[in-house]
Amino acid sequence: MGSKHVNIPIFIPHLGCPNACVFCNQHTISGHGEFELVRARREIDEALATIGEGVPTEIAFFGGSFTGIDRELMIALLELAEEYVRAGRVSEIRLSTRPDYIDSEILSILSRYSVRTVELGLQSLDDGVLLAAKRGHNAECALRACREVKAAGFELIGQMMIGLPNSTMESELETARAICRLGADGARVYPTVVFAETELAEMMRDGRYEP
Repeated sequence: MGSKHVNIPIFIPHLGCPNACVFCNQHTISGHGEFELVRARREIDEALATIGEGVPTEIAFFGGSFTGIDRELMIALLELAEEYVRAGRVSEIRLSTRPDYIDSEILSILSRYSVRTVELGLQSLDDGVLLAAKRGHNAECALRACREVKAAGFELIGQMMIGLPNSTMESELETARAICRLGADGARVYPTVVFAETELAEMMRDGRYEP
């Protein structure tokens, strides 16, 4: 039986992301609106109180584009997580972000902390799908970000989203194959879910998109 691993998710709402993908209503997805640093500490402390001694634990910043948020807030959150690493209460840090918010400066900052895993919201590596989803970047940007994350020594998780507008079975299989070819250490496969108050919901209502 493998060892238990615990993830403490800290959800950063739609901060740092000026983009409006057709599927996104970030408040609905994360259940949070405004963000307060004190809340992050409270959530970490509450989670740690339920975790037994010696269980490998990581703090994970999810829900927004972590490396695109205000730089001071990003560093403050990394410093907060690092406090728990130094105290021996957690072992590492994980974060999720967009491919277009990865560059050498960002990776240099992350390398100063106990960040082990970077999850990239690739969604698709088909330019037609990315354009239809109004993702705000192309496939080449995503490929570059994956390579840079791996070259910097981080574990890479490729997030893909099935069922987006303009996607086909073959385009989704090719995205999965590309994530493997890029040397990703893991993947998350999300189904497209239609949230209220999104452009995707409008597209569904007027027949331009079928879930």
